Amino acid sequence: MNYRRMGRTGLKLSEISIGTWQNFENDGDYDNGKEILKAALENGVNYIDGAEGYGSSVGESERLAGRILREIAPPRNSYAVSGKIIPIEFGHKRPILSGGLNRKHIVDGCDEARERFGVSYLDLYFCHRPDPETELEETCFAMTELIRQGKILYWGTSCFTPEQFSEIFTICDRYNLYKPSVEQCEFSLIRQEKVTSILAPVIRSQGIGITAYSPLSGGILTGKYLDGTDDDTRVAKVEWFRNANEEFLGQNQKLVALKAIADEIEIPMARLSLALALKNDLISSLIAGASSRTQIEETCKASEDARKLSADIVQRALALFAA
Repeated sequence: MNYRRMGRTGLKLSEISIGTWQNFENDGDYDNGKEILKAALENGVNYIDGAEGYGSSVGESERLAGRILREIAPPRNSYAVSGKIIPIEFGHKRPILSGGLNRKHIVDGCDEARERFGVSYLDLYFCHRPDPETELEETCFAMTELIRQGKILYWGTSCFTPEQFSEIFTICDRYNLYKPSVEQCEFSLIRQEKVTSILAPVIRSQGIGITAYSPLSGGILTGKYLDGTDDDTRVAKVEWFRNANEEFLGQNQKLVALKAIADEIEIPMARLSLALALKNDLISSLIAGASSRTQIEETCKASEDARKLSADIVQRALALFAA
């Protein structure tokens, strides 16, 4: 495993991190989740991504991950965890005061996440989505207070726009507040625009790190949909996912060509896709999901794959997805 600085901070995250959106739904996932987390840590992963909106109910995924961490007991200085808070209309139904980027929910959500994870502080704390009902000034002050209290180390955003970043940085400069250090957004070979075009100027000018979700675009970049779908796939079960990715289902020429390159160098298409994503120097860490120990072990190999790819392979593969 290789490690990268999170933007301009000194915090170094593993190039592959483990997400808990899926397969950490409730106690029924405990045994498998434990094997996944153990394997991730054993293979050099040092960042566990959580959110209050993950799991079968509010905070359930964080609670399960925390239960596992307490049992396997890795040293606290060997891993980082993140929590995320969400607007009231996003995710599970809950009381009106248990959502939004207002000061109350930011503080309550942090305390609840720390309790669920079983830690005294969160390494990263994200605004999971923008909140149109809360002024960004209130959010910036609340996050700064948590840093000063030692409850979080860094704060970040998820799916924010350049205009929102501009307002945040103006507020933080005006009042001498802590600025966000990291943005979490989608990034993969077939979903590059948000990072490479829309956010690139602000990322570079402000030194923002990127923790990227869906680096395999929901399995599309594994090649598993090249021969069609079956009833047990996300494409079959989730209509919005199927509609959003229709052009990449079946014998998509770009994906067929990528599979041929993966076969040529004798590594799985999924690992090649991750290794190529790591060629973007704006990325701090790729958040990978896993359904088994074997899968996360295989995924972690992509970090070293990225170092071994020849310039010719990189050029040919990335050219397939160039705008």
